[in-house]
Amino acid sequence: QGPLHPRAHCRCHPRRPPFVMAAVADDDDSSDGDLPQALLKYRAAAQAGQVVISLDRRNGDKLGISYVEDGPSLRMVGIKDGGLVADWNRAQPEAQVKVGQRIVEVNGARGSRSALEDALREPAVLAVTL
Repeated sequence: QGPLHPRAHCRCHPRRPPFVMAAVADDDDSSDGDLPQALLKYRAAAQAGQVVISLDRRNGDKLGISYVEDGPSLRMVGIKDGGLVADWNRAQPEAQVKVGQRIVEVNGARGSRSALEDALREPAVLAVTL
């Protein structure tokens, strides 16, 4: 989408989805040495009872969440329509993000509200551990 392409969606510049999802089954029989680092992170989170979602903020899109500090995490108290998290929930009904869940890590940042908030503001693909 640009000055030469007035339509919102064209074949030569398809719109990127606002999120990326990867999953690794617990019974995957490949050795850890064969898996990319990102997939190892998803597997480790799943084994710890956590969920990792990936949200694409490279275009500066808003997450659309409100939260409060809850120890070393951020507890979600609201999810707004039109944000990346609401888009995730519509696209992933079996893995929805819910009010009350805690953000414990974002792209390796953890341990404090300021570290998590700084990471959430980055215009990047965010690996958010809940």
